Amino acid sequence: MRIIRQGDGELKAIAVRAVGDLRASEAAPVLAKQIDWFDKWAFRLEFTIESAYPCTFALVKIGLPGANAALAEIAASSGDTPAGKYRLKCLALVVLRVYGETLASVVIKDRLSRAKTASERGNYDAALKCLPQIEGW
Repeated sequence: MRIIRQGDGELKAIAVRAVGDLRASEAAPVLAKQIDWFDKWAFRLEFTIESAYPCTFALVKIGLPGANAALAEIAASSGDTPAGKYRLKCLALVVLRVYGETLASVVIKDRLSRAKTASERGNYDAALKCLPQIEGW
């Protein structure tokens, strides 16, 4: 986990993909915090969203624990900057891929209705608005 948290490079990419392939649910919170880490080494092979943003797709492979970690990170994130908005989009993508088109919006709306702060409500609302934009990813 230390490699995923602190590393940067090919070793980190290998570790991220491995925990996704192993469906290691204990790695989900760490992966969610690293959601927007860009694997610049992915260009050596074939560039895809999956290869460029391995934390996103490792969370998808992990399944429900990955989606729950993404939902928790949506609440904690800030969507005030362009980077923050992109981060929310990546987190919403995990929820969309795990729950599917119909349930993803239901799950995010449920979290929105239970949000405790204005910041959380704003983040869940922004993630909800991202869903139609990311369906093609």
